[in-house]
Amino acid sequence: MGSCCPDSVVTSEMKRNLLYCMSVSKFHQLIKKIETVHGGICNDIEDSYLSPEACNVWFNKEIDRKLPFQEKHVLQQGSILGNLEKIGALKRCDKNVECCEIDPEEKGDDKNVPAVVEFGAGRGYLTQMLADCYGVKKVYLVERKSYKLKADRSLRQKENLVLERMRIDIEDLNLNAVESLHGVPYVATGKHLCGPATVHYTLIS
Repeated sequence: MGSCCPDSVVTSEMKRNLLYCMSVSKFHQLIKKIETVHGGICNDIEDSYLSPEACNVWFNKEIDRKLPFQEKHVLQQGSILGNLEKIGALKRCDKNVECCEIDPEEKGDDKNVPAVVEFGAGRGYLTQMLADCYGVKKVYLVERKSYKLKADRSLRQKENLVLERMRIDIEDLNLNAVESLHGVPYVATGKHLCGPATVHYTLIS
């Protein structure tokens, strides 16, 4: 790949710079290698498009009109949450997000309502949809870039919801160092992660 960066300490920024230094032909070769590896590992993964009932408040546009609404994004995000619900990572709620399907013996124990860590959160509207439709008490948004028009303001207005935004590269993140996550079960989500970020967040989750 050439030598565009010093060899002493390899940071995520240096790795990105290595890609920027590559010629077009070298970059295409890299893509082909990635596609070959992906095809060998993921050839048995089936597509799953779901529209969970819990997200009807968004599907039916019964949301705050100040929130941005793009149908394709809502359908994508709804399907992500629907698949998480399908595998048991999320529990369905009705329109009142405080009434999540929790066993009677578990009510009153916030530790049984998982926190959500969204990697590559961007403006945070996947988490906004999740908070509107599922009984989540804590959300952590991980994003290395700064964005305007974030969902943070709307999320912070939700009663009993704790929001923490961490501006950091996923590669440099150590969730064990986040004190407010200690002893708290959490679900890791992500919508648009690059390959290295996907591998890394799979390992740390």
